[in-house]
Amino acid sequence: MMRVFLSHSSVDKGFVEAVAHELKPGTYELDSETFDAGILNSAAIIKALNRADIFCIFLSGPAIDSHYVDFETGLAIELAARGTIQRILPICLDETSFQRASSVLKLFNIVRKQISPESAARLIQGTMISVGSEKQMGAHPFIGREREIEALEAQTADPNRPPSKALYVSGIYGSGRRTLVRKFYSDQFPEVNQVFPKVSIPSDVGIEELFRLVLFAAHPNISVKNLQAYDLDFSMQAPEKKAKTVADLISSFISQGEALIMEDEGGLLEDSGDFTPDAESVIKEIANRPHPPLAVVARRMMPMRFRRNDVAYANLTSFDHKTSRRLMSKVISAAGISANPAQVDQLTEMSEGHPYNHYRIVEEIQARTLDVFLAEADEFYIWKHRQGTEYLHQIELNDDERKVVAVLTMVPSLDFETLVAGCDLAPEQVAKALERLIDLHVLETAGSVYKIAPPLRIAAEKDPRAAASTSEVRRAVSAIADGLNVRFGDGTAPIQLLDTAIISSIDSGIEAQSYVSALILPSHFVWLMKEKYDQGDYTEAIRLAKEALNRSERLSFKGRVTACRYLCLAASRRFDDDEFTRGIELLEGYGGDAFAQSNINFLKGFRERLKGNLPIAENFFREAYRLSPGSASPARELASICLARGLLEDAESFAREVLAAGSTNSFIYDVLAAALIRKLGKNAQENWELQDILGKLEVLSAEDGRSFFLTRRAELELVTGDISGATNTIRSALNMTPNVFEAHRISAQILIAARRFGPAQTELNWMRERTTQGRSDESRQNYRMYLETQAEFFTETHDFGKARAIFTKANLFTDGEISEARRKIDTAEAYFRK
Repeated sequence: MMRVFLSHSSVDKGFVEAVAHELKPGTYELDSETFDAGILNSAAIIKALNRADIFCIFLSGPAIDSHYVDFETGLAIELAARGTIQRILPICLDETSFQRASSVLKLFNIVRKQISPESAARLIQGTMISVGSEKQMGAHPFIGREREIEALEAQTADPNRPPSKALYVSGIYGSGRRTLVRKFYSDQFPEVNQVFPKVSIPSDVGIEELFRLVLFAAHPNISVKNLQAYDLDFSMQAPEKKAKTVADLISSFISQGEALIMEDEGGLLEDSGDFTPDAESVIKEIANRPHPPLAVVARRMMPMRFRRNDVAYANLTSFDHKTSRRLMSKVISAAGISANPAQVDQLTEMSEGHPYNHYRIVEEIQARTLDVFLAEADEFYIWKHRQGTEYLHQIELNDDERKVVAVLTMVPSLDFETLVAGCDLAPEQVAKALERLIDLHVLETAGSVYKIAPPLRIAAEKDPRAAASTSEVRRAVSAIADGLNVRFGDGTAPIQLLDTAIISSIDSGIEAQSYVSALILPSHFVWLMKEKYDQGDYTEAIRLAKEALNRSERLSFKGRVTACRYLCLAASRRFDDDEFTRGIELLEGYGGDAFAQSNINFLKGFRERLKGNLPIAENFFREAYRLSPGSASPARELASICLARGLLEDAESFAREVLAAGSTNSFIYDVLAAALIRKLGKNAQENWELQDILGKLEVLSAEDGRSFFLTRRAELELVTGDISGATNTIRSALNMTPNVFEAHRISAQILIAARRFGPAQTELNWMRERTTQGRSDESRQNYRMYLETQAEFFTETHDFGKARAIFTKANLFTDGEISEARRKIDTAEAYFRK
């Protein structure tokens, strides 16, 4: 349990006791409650401070003049330097205390505004949760990785290479990348502080955003006023000077005896795996002595052809069995868990050599005991093998936890006080929800700020439990914008929440304070544009894309392409040809860049698919894929189109490629299952791989509330001759999702096979109406499949002329497809005439 030491003068005792009243008993040290009666001496203060994790000093005139407070503050700063105290939190109680505070205290993030006892308690509660999470995550032992350490050492010590400016460590989330970085610096550069400043680099980041993120890491307590001065100066610099400025900021960590950990979340690397031009230009300018000031951690290793000689690389894979067993023995022993050798072996096997799994196992055992965990390990296996959407779905969320997750999907991150306002809950409710969500690895914390863990962000946004009504979203975003505008004005908001303040102001329509609005970047519009598109608000997505592009001089190249991409995607969904054309023309103006050209072809293909012109769409998607090999977006579209066109080998190949990249998308599993069912025909029932795929599809469908699995099972029963089973299964699919086109298409095929032509015609009428009425983005893309099913109906009812007449539609079918379809109809008619 976290403890906070509440330091104050006797004059402020009433205020501080009111704060303590709002805190949980046993979580604070307060003279009137924790010191022996009548004994307030240096020995008692030293003992209490050594029990504390956080030192909170309430600054007032009397407190600044108090010898006791001065003694407590000096000792707390010394304990913080030793690592005993994790955080120092000064809170001003009057208007003059900030000016009179010592220069040492001003190095910390001082809350300058006079706040109520309740608000001070919320600030302390949030800090305790944050520090507790960081303390738990930082307590992991270092075992193994000798090979990776040696590889880094060999590269940094190689006399034939220039001195290393940075480390680059790759591996999946939770594989120990940051732990390896700390171990390497501890061994090779012991003078470097083991408390590493960290910064995450989200997608579409350019040099402007990179500057701010590094600035926040170098000066976490910078004021908005000072940031404006920095930002104005930076915006006026030439491009090459901007890269040097960011590099100098990173190099400044050398003089502080520190190194910066920079985690890539999509903004440091190109699709090809190389550094983005902005990142490359910065790394070229970084200093390299006496130690590398930068350590990049990423999910994927950089291809050999792109690696720099002045960067040292290491890739983390799973532990071997011996190393994994050593780590397992150490972590269960440290947790006070007794286990015999056979149980240790069993736990080691369950971890599969992934460090993150070891710690999760310990948490499960502590919650349920070793014997119960080993007997009932299903929940752990679900967590391990189905992280992301499936793992999140397995967690039961109460109403408070649901609200916390929902609010954190609306903005990048929040601190405790703003989260309380956004959720409209009592502080103790939010604190309890945060503690559990952090324990379950749904949320993570950095400093005093909380965000959804990166591997779960997409899953959380799609989780129906996190869905909020329009009025709930409006209230939450407005509360966040209002609160942060005020707090940035009085200096009480962490600078790390600047992006959240700006985005929530744009989203809510609340005019930001001048000192916040002056710091708006076009990338803020890009972030919100993507959110609106994913929510289906295509009109707002178009507006935000245009806002971003109108300020494109401060937008990275990748950011400009992304804004154009979403402008075209949203315009395609709304059949807005003018805005689509504008986006394409802007992309074409970026020259012959392969990334831009790939996007142009993808977007043209996307528009043709929505119109139902699948052959034309396929050509565009294939060109997009050629220009960006391995890209998931065109591969996903090609899998779907090839399936619709009967190109089963290609559909299977593209679907496998998307899944191999780590996708757990139920749609792609559905495409692969359909391709195998149609390819294998009557032998499909016996295929073990298909059964495994259907098993995964069943789980994903159940969690998403979709009918993918039932629809494919009905198709499998149809092709293997079980018409009765197929009829019952497709009825269940239609009951679950009555408006899904594919379920009605399979239903029509089953009814045709059963010679029930009246009900089959009813299904066809539904399909015709759905694909020809209106201009929704779900209509014309299914028109071809409706026509093929209608032709099948006409053939089976011996109306061969009408069946042939279907295969004349321009763009929907190629000449070869028309000839093949008519040949099959001619063959069927010949058999009928015999």
